[in-house]
Amino acid sequence: MNLNYFINISTLIFSHRRKGYWTKPPMSQKDHWSTEAEDSWKMLFFVSCLILFAGGALCLPSSNQYVDNVIHTTLQNVIQNEKYEPTHLPDYTFEYTDKTFMGKVHGKAEYKDGSLSGLSQVARAGDCQGPANISGSTVINCTLSFNNLKTSYNGKVKYGVLPKKGIEAKAEVSTTLVVVGIAKGLNERAASVKSFALRQIGQVTPHYTGLGPLNKYVKVLEENYRSRVAAEVTNVINNRFKYALNLAVAQVPMPLR
Repeated sequence: MNLNYFINISTLIFSHRRKGYWTKPPMSQKDHWSTEAEDSWKMLFFVSCLILFAGGALCLPSSNQYVDNVIHTTLQNVIQNEKYEPTHLPDYTFEYTDKTFMGKVHGKAEYKDGSLSGLSQVARAGDCQGPANISGSTVINCTLSFNNLKTSYNGKVKYGVLPKKGIEAKAEVSTTLVVVGIAKGLNERAASVKSFALRQIGQVTPHYTGLGPLNKYVKVLEENYRSRVAAEVTNVINNRFKYALNLAVAQVPMPLR
């Protein structure tokens, strides 16, 4: 609802009254004037209250508007300045063993040039709560959603005495959710992230290219890669993204309550 809605209602009420839709049974002229005056004052008081209520609601930015402003403007700038899109992932090595009729064969996968993209595409997951006054601080709670996280690595796979094979490992991560609490104290200059919790890590779907004859070991590699990606996503969101979000919320005036 907005101010125009209430104004339209009040206009409709007065127009109906002028047309005689809401008239009472005949009465004396004196009583008629008295009743008309009383009804007019009641109507004016009612409409004034509606306008004041609507105006107050319109002047107060909602928690949704505030969070949208943060994630679509200042957060984008911070992520770009910090070079978090994509963000670098550390190299790592995974060793495995295969049992054959000849005995055990050792293998090794080396991953490098890792990256995670999609942090900048964060969005609200539903409506935020607040702003509310809690112990003298204005607080907004909101769930944020990552729906397009992707990882990529270059690497090499070694199996027994066979030569190394160059590979590319990628993965998509389904919806990942974070619950954040943003607050600003009465005497604080800017808002900050007061609480931050990773509520859900999405399903990791890996893809390998370049394995060639070693493709039969893809399940072993995928299982390891899946757990590694989940750990890296957790680390990046809990550290780099939280840091970026904290810088971003401080740059947008928070609606006070």
